[in-house]
Amino acid sequence: MSEHNLKRKNRDSDSESEKNKKPRMDIDYTSLQKQMNKLHEKIKSYSSIINKGNTISSVILKELQNSMHRVVVCGNQSSGKSALIKNITKSDRCVSTGLGTRCPIEYSISPLHIEPKVYIGIRGATKEFANITAAEEYIKSHLHDKEYIIDGKFFNGRIVQEVYDENTALNFIDLPGYNSDPTLSSYYDDFSKHYFESPNTTIIHVMKGDTDPAIDMAINHIKNTKNDVITVLTHIDVWKYDKKKEENLPLVCNLPHVKIVFLTSAEKDDIATSIDLSNGHFTKPVKKGIEQLINHIMQLTDIKLKEFVPKAKYLCSEASKCLEDDLSNIGFSFDIKDILIRFRLDMTKNINKEFAASGTDFSTESNKIKSGMDSNIIKNFFKKITMKDLVNELKNGSRRQVKGSEGWNDVVVKYIKNMIENVKKDIIPQFFKEYIHALEKVTESLLSKNYRPCTLEREKEILGEAKKYLYELRGEFIKKLEHDLDMTSTDPYVHWEQYATQYMIDTYTPFAKNMMEVKYVYEGDITTLVAAVVKNMGTDPYTFKATSAFNQIKNIWDVESNSINNQIITHASSMERKYEDHLVTLIQRTEDFQLKEDESVNVKRNALKELIDCCKNIIETVK
Repeated sequence: MSEHNLKRKNRDSDSESEKNKKPRMDIDYTSLQKQMNKLHEKIKSYSSIINKGNTISSVILKELQNSMHRVVVCGNQSSGKSALIKNITKSDRCVSTGLGTRCPIEYSISPLHIEPKVYIGIRGATKEFANITAAEEYIKSHLHDKEYIIDGKFFNGRIVQEVYDENTALNFIDLPGYNSDPTLSSYYDDFSKHYFESPNTTIIHVMKGDTDPAIDMAINHIKNTKNDVITVLTHIDVWKYDKKKEENLPLVCNLPHVKIVFLTSAEKDDIATSIDLSNGHFTKPVKKGIEQLINHIMQLTDIKLKEFVPKAKYLCSEASKCLEDDLSNIGFSFDIKDILIRFRLDMTKNINKEFAASGTDFSTESNKIKSGMDSNIIKNFFKKITMKDLVNELKNGSRRQVKGSEGWNDVVVKYIKNMIENVKKDIIPQFFKEYIHALEKVTESLLSKNYRPCTLEREKEILGEAKKYLYELRGEFIKKLEHDLDMTSTDPYVHWEQYATQYMIDTYTPFAKNMMEVKYVYEGDITTLVAAVVKNMGTDPYTFKATSAFNQIKNIWDVESNSINNQIITHASSMERKYEDHLVTLIQRTEDFQLKEDESVNVKRNALKELIDCCKNIIETVK
């Protein structure tokens, strides 16, 4: 059924109820009121579970909930709204510290609230508190959180106080009090429109009996309403001491929107009931005391309930059908074989997505680790080699008479090998430690997703086997990588012809530069020229050889550093793919006896069943 058809049928049911104003006498309205209250609570509970409002069943449930009778209490700040609700409900729990213009407070009175709670409702979710004061303090500390704010004011939520009463099922909503702050004018307009326009709402307008009604700001918001308005004058205790204040009563009665007035006292109710009204001539009915007010509210509630019966019957019938469809999509029960197939497919899909897609938690973490493995870090090991080391290397031992490419290759290989050993000792273990940690994290995350219908025991088994395999992989790939690096260190770096050319260039370039500086000064005097060159170049011939070797090693290590860095990244990626395949294999090995149904699915199923039962009970009561 489309939302458009639902609205059209609602209008039809409304028209039918308009034609048949006479209430049915064959219905147990006390029982029906309790059932409607139960349905109201179940709808709230279901909404917090699914947190969606775009399904047909959600639309019907919202319409059903909005059509139920509610009592909205409004008035200026400090007019006595909370105290009045406390007296009506006879509950000390209904006490507000006063948030001014911040948040509506809903008092849900029901025989269902065996263990009453206080919570904040925001976008279908709930957060529990010890009392209203704690909830209000929480709101005060989150006034600037975007999820709570509409147009810069706290309106996108409500505090709910549950109250147990075995004989009453009713909802009171204490609206934020009006004040003269001009910046809040549009805010008052918004929430007044939200709460006052629904025809199922009874408005209790609270005014202080010692205040001139001309300055009451709530009147501007309710004077044009078509809803039932009950006007309550509080704080009439002062009339005992200031008789002039009694003149406010006829002024209130003369207001066009006022239909009935109740007098209450901030102290004892017998003060209100003892007020003498015999000398007054009032244009509207005036009644005294909380008890009469409660009786009047309950009479209106009964009338609203009786008027609501045709629409309730229709909406409950439609809701029941749609909820049955929703339930069938989940399944009244589950086939463990289907769940097993779904588990394997979904988990495999999740694993492949986590390892292959960009932007996932693992890809972000692994890219961070890989980018941290910079070739410049490896190149820095060359800084540990000094010219002095190379000069000593050439002066001492068999290196004194280095001949051909083989001899020079031994010198270069020795230092390349030393730097590779440093990479194996300082770089590789830390890199793989971080990479293994990232793989462990992604495994734990995958196994703790919302949908994971394996038992906790199986989850622990998979995690244990996966971690064991990870450490086996780490050892395997570090061994492979070290083997590849060892092979690199034995490569013939120095090819004699190429090296000899470079050696000649490195060795004689300084001579050539010096010759350019001194040849014109000493032209024709060979002895003097040689002495000058020797003086400028130094007397140690090994310095020339060491300079050449130093440059050769640096050039070679620059190239090898990039190669080593790529080898580490390549081995890590290969390990990652191998681990992904193994993780999928572990999931595929899961058997049906190791499964359970996802807890959230069962919670949703139970909520659906309870809603369907509520709807069917109401239909049965009014059939």
